[in-house]
Amino acid sequence: MNVPITRVIIWPLLAFFLSINLSFGTTNCFKTMSHFYHISSSDNLGGIDDGIKRGVDKDPDDVPVELYKGTYLTASHYSYSKLDPISGRIIDDIEMYLKTQKFEIVSSPDHGGNMDDTFFVIFDNGQKAVWKIHRERWYSNYRAEILAFELSESWGFKLVPITVEKEVDGLKGSVQLYVYSEYFISEEKQLNKLSAFDFLINNRDRVHESYELLKKSHNYFTDKKGKIVAIDNGISLAGDQGSYGRTFIERVFEIDEFLKTQESEAILQNLYMSSLSPNFREEVVKYIGSYETDRLIERIKIIVKYKKMKTPNLSPVQVISQMIDEEIIPEAMIKQFIEYIDDNIDQKQKYIDLIPTIKKKYDLIF
Repeated sequence: MNVPITRVIIWPLLAFFLSINLSFGTTNCFKTMSHFYHISSSDNLGGIDDGIKRGVDKDPDDVPVELYKGTYLTASHYSYSKLDPISGRIIDDIEMYLKTQKFEIVSSPDHGGNMDDTFFVIFDNGQKAVWKIHRERWYSNYRAEILAFELSESWGFKLVPITVEKEVDGLKGSVQLYVYSEYFISEEKQLNKLSAFDFLINNRDRVHESYELLKKSHNYFTDKKGKIVAIDNGISLAGDQGSYGRTFIERVFEIDEFLKTQESEAILQNLYMSSLSPNFREEVVKYIGSYETDRLIERIKIIVKYKKMKTPNLSPVQVISQMIDEEIIPEAMIKQFIEYIDDNIDQKQKYIDLIPTIKKKYDLIF
């Protein structure tokens, strides 16, 4: 018997897409699907145990090395200690509500991929959110998701939706305020700001080297007011094995443009204060451990130092050359940058003035 293709394929798909839109308003259903990993409706929370909770309720620096030695993970992937907000920022009432109140799982769109287990949820007051259960895998780090929000707020970037720690049925994870979106192309100046933030948190997901590619990405969008929103920050801040999503050298033209804006002035001052604050370091260590925290502070200092050294008569590349000469830019970053140029030879001309400095300082050439 011949069954019309519309009955077998098209109508079920339309019904699925419609159900997504009915649950979550005007959000583009294709955009929404791209973020979430499938768990069938027959699963219950008690049965989701693949990659979950082999770690301990200790701070990252106290996690036994045996848990992560020889893996691509870090201590923070195995740490389940309580997380506190970074001091000095305003705590929104919504944060406390998301932390303390119960929610109901609405849906988990069927989408394959290497994402952690993620659910649309709704609270009793109608507030929608996204709940990500932590899995001890390189692409899943609830502590990084939450810390990205904390840093975004503390420094004044205001890019990451409210994200808090939550435990449900013994499973820890992050709950992020759901943000409605209709637009996925932002102004280039907003992407410059995002690039600066992504360098600081070492986001290894939003790594596109061009505005044209980045604006097609699925881990940021703009809300209905045109404000940029950065989500999916679990692959940040930890587990990078000493590498960078994109180096400061690759991002320098974007970051330089952001540092020209009035908005950047207050952010830069906050960054400077963070780099000097022992209390800030201690608080971040609780999230990701000493090693990753020191690397974060190193990235902060790179941006602060760049701004201090930049003058109208110096191009971004000339400032980078001085920073390399003064060993402000780490050698590991320079080597990764050279690999980038080797793979993107069309970009070489922009950085041609760096060749003599890198050759003289490290006997490296690209």
